[in-house]
Amino acid sequence: MYYVYTNGITDFEIDFSKLGLTFRKLNVEEEKNFLSRYQKVYRLKKEFNNCIRVYDNDRSRFRKIKIELESKDNIIEFLLSEWRFHEKKPVFHKSVDDLLDKIMVIDINEEKLKKYIEPEDFNIFLKQFIGLSFIYDKKTIDLKNDRPLFLSKRFNFTAEEEIIAKYLFNDCSNPSSHLLVSSKSLKMYCEIMYEFFSKLDADEIFRFIEIIEMYNITNGFKPNLLINNILIIESLIINGDKDKNIAKEFVRKTALFLINGNENYKLKNCITELDYLYNIRSDIVHGNTKKLFSDFGNLKNTLPDLNYPSIDRESKMHKKIIIVKFSYALSERILNDILKLWLSKPDELKFIKNM
Repeated sequence: MYYVYTNGITDFEIDFSKLGLTFRKLNVEEEKNFLSRYQKVYRLKKEFNNCIRVYDNDRSRFRKIKIELESKDNIIEFLLSEWRFHEKKPVFHKSVDDLLDKIMVIDINEEKLKKYIEPEDFNIFLKQFIGLSFIYDKKTIDLKNDRPLFLSKRFNFTAEEEIIAKYLFNDCSNPSSHLLVSSKSLKMYCEIMYEFFSKLDADEIFRFIEIIEMYNITNGFKPNLLINNILIIESLIINGDKDKNIAKEFVRKTALFLINGNENYKLKNCITELDYLYNIRSDIVHGNTKKLFSDFGNLKNTLPDLNYPSIDRESKMHKKIIIVKFSYALSERILNDILKLWLSKPDELKFIKNM
C-alpha cells in the first residue's frame, strides 16, 4: 500500500488493472487507524512544546525530555528533527478529519506489477508514476530563468498540512512512501492514464516505464538534462529500423505531432525550435562552443519574440552556461507538451513514429 497526500478532497477511484494498481480514498477502518495514530501524538502536544522551550537554555533537560518523549512515540524524533534542522514547528490540531479526506491510497497487486517492476523498486516506480502528473501543473516555462512555474505555492499546501501529512505516514520512516500533489491534476492525470493504458500491450507498457525512468533523471547538470530531454523525444518519435537521417526525422516527426495536437505550435516556429535544440545537443556532445553561440544567435534572429536571457555583457564561459540553461528550459517545455499529447493520443504518436 502506498499513500499520496493531496491539496484537495480525493473523491475518485480508478483501477489500472494491467499494472495492478488501484487508486482510491481511505476506507472507514483506515481513517480510524489514522485518527488513532494522530490522537496519540496530539496527547503529547504539551510535552513536545515544553521540550522545544527548554532547548536554548537547558540542553541537558532538553535531552531528558526528548528521550522520554521518543520512548512514548517514535514520531517525536521526526518532529524534533523537522523543527531543529528545517525550522518547521508542527501545529497540533484537535481534528484532522478534513486532512484525511485529502489522502489517496494506492493498492498494489504484486503479482501483476512484478511482471514489469522488481518488488524492491515498487516505491520508486510509484513515485515516478505519480510524479508524472506534475506535467499538468506546469503553467509555462520561464526561459530566462530555466525553471517551470507551478500553480500557486507548493500546490497550496500550508506548512501545517505538510508536516501533519508527513507524520501521519508510516511513522515517517520512509520519506518516499508518500507524495504531496495537486488533487485536481492527479485526478485528471489518472483519468488520462486509464485511457492510455487501455490502448497499450505489454511491450508498450515496458516502453512507458523506460520513458518515465529517463524523465526522472535529476542530476541537476543542465547539459546532461538537456541531452536527456532530447533523447526522450527521440525514443518516442524515431523509428530506429526505418529512420536513417535522425536529425531530419527528429524535427519533421516531432513538429508534425505537436502542430496536430497543440494549437500553440505553429509549423515554422516549431521547426525552428526543434532544429535549434537538436543542433545545441550536438554542439554540447561535440564540445563545439563556437557553433553553440552561432546557433543561439540564429535562433534570436529567426524567432525574436522568445523570452531570451541577456548575455551581451557576460564572459564567454558564463554566456555558454546561460545559453545551455535557456536551451534546457526550451526542451523542457517541448518535452512536457509531447508527453501530454502522447498520454492522450498514443495511437497518433505510434502512427507518426512508423511513418
